[in-house]
Amino acid sequence: MLQKIQTKYELTDYQTKLLKYYLMVFFGETGKLLAIGCLFPNQYPIYLWCVLLLAVIHTATGGAHCHTYLGCLAASAVLFVLCIDVLPYVEILLIWRITLLIACGIINCHIGPVMTRERRARFQDEERLAKSTKRALFRVLSVIGCFIIYSCCYPETILAKAGFWIILLDALQLTAAKITNLIRKED
Repeated sequence: MLQKIQTKYELTDYQTKLLKYYLMVFFGETGKLLAIGCLFPNQYPIYLWCVLLLAVIHTATGGAHCHTYLGCLAASAVLFVLCIDVLPYVEILLIWRITLLIACGIINCHIGPVMTRERRARFQDEERLAKSTKRALFRVLSVIGCFIIYSCCYPETILAKAGFWIILLDALQLTAAKITNLIRKED
């Protein structure tokens, strides 16, 4: 199938490899999200909200990656179960949630984006990398800012509580990924 597409649209071998990679990621992520969604049959809208929130932040800042599909599936399932079914029942005053969300914004700006070597290599020069980084961080800060406003207006909703934990745990994993990358560079 890819050979037909390559021939029809006159794609280079590199472009065909990219297309194959993007299709694998798309179908892999879709399958993973559908499988995890089965854990939340009565909470599917909350799950979709958390997926959207995490996708916007995580795609902009990067972070830790599992080396296997099953590892990624398990880590993602644990994250969503914690953020939807467990941690929202931990009572945290709104002022502390807002303070921690601001801290998450600072962490994202200071640490992010954490990229793999392969992703960093796709940028042809430092100027393009810097522009992409600024856009990504602006997007993350905008999302966190909008989420803070939402949390102030609707502090006791499950969306506000679950979203808070998504943002907080993502900032923690970003910090862990940065530390891991620094350790690897020293070795």
